[in-house]
Amino acid sequence: AAPGDCLAQQASGDEAQVRRFVADYVNAWNATDHDALAGMWTDDGEMLDALGRAVPRGRLLGENEAAPAETAERPTLDIAVSAIRSIGDSTALADGVATLLTPEGAKLERSQFAAVLNKQGDTWKLRLVRQLSTKRYPSGGTLEELGWLVGEWVAIGEGEQARISARWDAGRRYIVREYEIDIEGEGPRTATHRIGWDPRTRRITSWFFDSEGTIGEGVWSRADEHWVVSVTGTSFDGQSIRGTSVYTPVDESSYLRTLQGFQHGSTPLPNRELRVVRAP
Repeated sequence: AAPGDCLAQQASGDEAQVRRFVADYVNAWNATDHDALAGMWTDDGEMLDALGRAVPRGRLLGENEAAPAETAERPTLDIAVSAIRSIGDSTALADGVATLLTPEGAKLERSQFAAVLNKQGDTWKLRLVRQLSTKRYPSGGTLEELGWLVGEWVAIGEGEQARISARWDAGRRYIVREYEIDIEGEGPRTATHRIGWDPRTRRITSWFFDSEGTIGEGVWSRADEHWVVSVTGTSFDGQSIRGTSVYTPVDESSYLRTLQGFQHGSTPLPNRELRVVRAP
């Protein structure tokens, strides 16, 4: 055979081996086989995210890929390799897309990557994986679906009223809401509410701060036409706060906000409903 034919056959053989290696890696990751995954990396193997930062070793082995809060099951991994190129007889470059999925098959995260593999004996191992771009898919709905909250609003309830100004931040990554609140018997106060995507939990999350020193966090999920927010926090006096806030759009100019099951420390608070309408 001509030298060129031999090189082509070697390249073809390397590509098949690398594709089998990737399939074995996916199977080991989905089986949570940390020992097998560890053996698929060189001793100095590393992964870099899209900003060039080193990814913790545990994540390379799938140890801290937490599932979304609404499921107790760990996500699964799928890798589609788009190109493989051999360099010499012991190095290969691979390009492709890695996708994390819920147990039901919904996408959580999709990353383009470039990988460097080294051949040690008859075995291929990962030396370097670099994420080129990452797209995350919210599991409880997308932040854009809450765009109807943007605008000027007036909220009215029994013994309570508030004015709310909501806007997108400059990068369109958060909805920022500023409150002026007046509750009968408590006097006026102000508050800031920031809604965004939490990459740690892969959920829409909100953070709340008021002028008295109360802070809180809410995790959002969609249930039919309702948005349900599970709220936890700490009041200005150090007591815990927890409860559920439900947002229900009525039409383009109004929505209902219902506060249910709230507790201040061990003291239950009465349920409240606010009707919120766009300010003229």
